[in-house]
Amino acid sequence: MRIAILVVCGVSLVGSFARAQDAPPGEPPPGQVPPAPPPPPVAPPPAMVAPPAAVTTVDPGTLEDANSGRVAIMSTALTPPAGTFAFEDWELFLISASYAVTDHLVITGTSMVPVTSDFYWGFLSAKLQVVKVGRVRIAAQAGIAAVWGNGSDSSDSATGFDLGGVATLCLDDGCYSHVDGAVVAGFADQSNTSVPVGFMAGIVAKVGRHIRLVAEADTAHMFGDLSGQANGFLGWYGVRFTSRQIGVDLELVRPFCSDSSCDMTTFPLGVPFVTFTYRAID
Repeated sequence: MRIAILVVCGVSLVGSFARAQDAPPGEPPPGQVPPAPPPPPVAPPPAMVAPPAAVTTVDPGTLEDANSGRVAIMSTALTPPAGTFAFEDWELFLISASYAVTDHLVITGTSMVPVTSDFYWGFLSAKLQVVKVGRVRIAAQAGIAAVWGNGSDSSDSATGFDLGGVATLCLDDGCYSHVDGAVVAGFADQSNTSVPVGFMAGIVAKVGRHIRLVAEADTAHMFGDLSGQANGFLGWYGVRFTSRQIGVDLELVRPFCSDSSCDMTTFPLGVPFVTFTYRAID
């Protein structure tokens, strides 16, 4: 009896082993609970990608010099990035505000602090950079001026406009230093039998990260019925402390000519002239 039971048990084990060997790959033997599937892989969080930097065609030297749009008083062919707003104060009494419509177009309004009700003037101008090739920059400029005067017996007003061009030659790849030349003609809204034309030249030289040396010479010639050349020129020279947003020019200005009318005994080196600029730039 015991032998029969052992034989039956042995046959059952052999059959179970054979069925286990015959089970398809990847499936558990009969009677065995299949294992739980592995958890799906967790995707890593997306990497934070910084937005691309704004693209500008403006020279690095223009970005780093709040006063790059001019030498002393003459304009340069350099223009700030689109959206830039600037405020300038000249010797406290003259003020101007400008806005860059594009990287190449600037609109400027200039006037004076009203110290008297008998006289007032305003000037609206635009500068458009038309050439930017290598180290050469060329801009065209135009403006319109209006003058109001209130006398004791009458009120007078006059308007006029100017047209001109300016060229800038960058002395380095970033245009931190540059030489400039400009020609500007003035026209009255009435008769124009004579046209005054101004000729200006200047240089801005970088000597430090925030320091520039500035020099400029201005003269003029009258063309037409009244013709004549200015007797000499007006000279400007000084130092500029500047950054992306703030610029301060400390300069001396004096006339240079061949006769005694240009003698300056009180200020032999020139009259001090200070300008301040604040610029909101992205």
